[in-house]
Amino acid sequence: MRDAVIENLKFEGYILEDNYAQIPEIKGVYCAYACTKNQATGKWELGDIVYFGKSEDGDSTIRARVYAHMDLNDNARSTLKEGEKLAYSYAATDNPDVCERALVAKHAELQRLANDKLTSGYVGPTVLISTSGKNQGMANVILFLTNER
Repeated sequence: MRDAVIENLKFEGYILEDNYAQIPEIKGVYCAYACTKNQATGKWELGDIVYFGKSEDGDSTIRARVYAHMDLNDNARSTLKEGEKLAYSYAATDNPDVCERALVAKHAELQRLANDKLTSGYVGPTVLISTSGKNQGMANVILFLTNER
């Protein structure tokens, strides 16, 4: 059994997809939101959470993974309705695999969540995550006891 993972994820951002280059090149996790433009104010407003992701092993960063969502066949993009765009918040962590699994499992019931993996329940070490900052719609505390297979 692995040691428990305890993380305080402070989410930054709400970066609109057009400005993805503003996302720092860091390791961690991210959340994609569907956004709509308020016609009265001209400002983009956050909507539903549609995807949780992570930097991949090796040299991948959150920015690189967000860039991959520009593909028109991408899971997160496929949830968008006409006129919507993606916006991202992100948090640095040295445990992106565990944190992503816990975020997806905790939020698996979200109607528009496009993650096609990790939604059948949490599998991994005991994890305690607190989220703060730019975390609209996310649980503030996530706890899963060990459930490794």
